Amino acid sequence: MHQRFRHHLQLYMVQFVSVVLVLWSLESQAAKRRPVDRGQDAIVVVEGAAVYKFPNFDAPILEYFQNNKRVKISNKKYEGIGGLGSFYKIRIRKGLYGYITDIDVVIQPTSTSKRPAEKRPIEKEEAPADPWANAAEAGYDAPVGGEPMFYRRYVGLYGGMLNFSEKVVDRFETESVTVFGLKVTGPGALFDGPPIDFEVGVSPSAPSYYSKLTSSPVKGFFIAGHLALMLPAIEKPQWYGYYGLGVMYVYAKYTIPADSVSIDSQELRLGLSVLGGAVYQVTDRFFVRAG
Repeated sequence: MHQRFRHHLQLYMVQFVSVVLVLWSLESQAAKRRPVDRGQDAIVVVEGAAVYKFPNFDAPILEYFQNNKRVKISNKKYEGIGGLGSFYKIRIRKGLYGYITDIDVVIQPTSTSKRPAEKRPIEKEEAPADPWANAAEAGYDAPVGGEPMFYRRYVGLYGGMLNFSEKVVDRFETESVTVFGLKVTGPGALFDGPPIDFEVGVSPSAPSYYSKLTSSPVKGFFIAGHLALMLPAIEKPQWYGYYGLGVMYVYAKYTIPADSVSIDSQELRLGLSVLGGAVYQVTDRFFVRAG
């Protein structure tokens, strides 16, 4: 009996049926008073350098600058969406600012000539502190007051049903089981890089079909989750659809009473995970996700 269980107890498929989550943004929404960025001198080193409306290569282009043009850029660097590139805020003309990638400009020393540099009155920064604040007005799909939802980092708890199937004593058994767990999603969720989706969930009891094997209760649990690359399918100001591809894992441990002994069964399986779903913004910090 012991050997029979060890050889025939095999996990072969776990499929998500439905998951509903409440997520909250890790980004602080509290407004912080920032020091005035008086900027620094730089020279454009690329012919036709693009100046974007937001720190994103897909944002609308406001202007093109010629090579060797002297410009004023911010001291602060702005990280591009999903960690793609770095940008300086740049003054195009009075009252109009944009963002230029850091590889298109070279910062100039503060004193490059014996003649003192011409002093110009320092103008108060007119661009919004949040580079995405006017995205919706510009027709760019980003939520008011923050960067696009898909490129923000979230953490939350989830609950759902799994179609859990395994081979037990030469026959396949399937049951929908309840799973609760933790989900982290977005760029930099676990490490620097593109948006990913990581979750780990647990079911604290054995599926009921084990009652067919023994009259005594079967104790145990299983842990299931995945690590997947996230990609946007559709983006709107208050919601977005997504899909993803990655690796899933399942670990199951059960203690099965059999006659006068108890059989300890442990299994670890890896497989392919295909994701799809949508996220809706309820408030600035809370989101509902279904997938």
